[in-house]
Amino acid sequence: MTKRFAAALLLASVAAPAAAGTVSHGLSLIGDLKYPAGFAHLDYVNPDAPKGGTLRRHAIGTFDTFNPFIIKGSAASGIGLIHETLMTSPADEAPAEYGLVAKTVEVPDDLSHVVFELRPEAKFHDGTPVTADDVIWTFETLKEKGAPIYPFYYKNVARGVKLGDRRVKFEFAGPPNRELPQITGQLPVLSKAWWSTREVELDVGLRCCLTVLQITPQGYKMKAPIIVFIWISSCQLQLRQGNNKI
Repeated sequence: MTKRFAAALLLASVAAPAAAGTVSHGLSLIGDLKYPAGFAHLDYVNPDAPKGGTLRRHAIGTFDTFNPFIIKGSAASGIGLIHETLMTSPADEAPAEYGLVAKTVEVPDDLSHVVFELRPEAKFHDGTPVTADDVIWTFETLKEKGAPIYPFYYKNVARGVKLGDRRVKFEFAGPPNRELPQITGQLPVLSKAWWSTREVELDVGLRCCLTVLQITPQGYKMKAPIIVFIWISSCQLQLRQGNNKI
């Protein structure tokens, strides 16, 4: 091999662009996404539906905790309504997930990682913004201290890396897996600051309500802006829209 040819190969390798990938508002395991970027609302949602009123639903059993992330205790039915995830699946498109807390999702062709860009308008109920630190802290805490399902479910998600205040990268381990980006997108986002004075692995009981998100994107809303639980008795909870106007 001549020096000139070797130099040409080296120059080509340096100048070669990074592997192509996907940057999108959502991901689908089967075919193309049904909804385009910036869609106004899901097909089965009536954006002009009247607001207000009371809806009562039953739940079998009782509860003794507002912490659904640990194995101890019986979490209140419907407690998941006060937490949002990075992405979410609509009811009319099971193989797909669209950004919720995340504005965009990036996946390279080699499926080695996933990058989420968080919505700047995503806030917790106390008005603080949702950041990459919150996402990484949630991931690490649930794998270390959460119920056994979390270290099992995220076994092949090696680590979270902060790329910016609103950008977070999750690196994968093991063979390429097309589903891992969407599995990672199902991660709920908890407030690192709120939990900093509490023990995640302990039962928070009925003394306080968990932090929730306020999300008001320009294009669409997947859920009500704010949802809070109000404890009435050991057998009854009241679910209300909060008063935060941020």
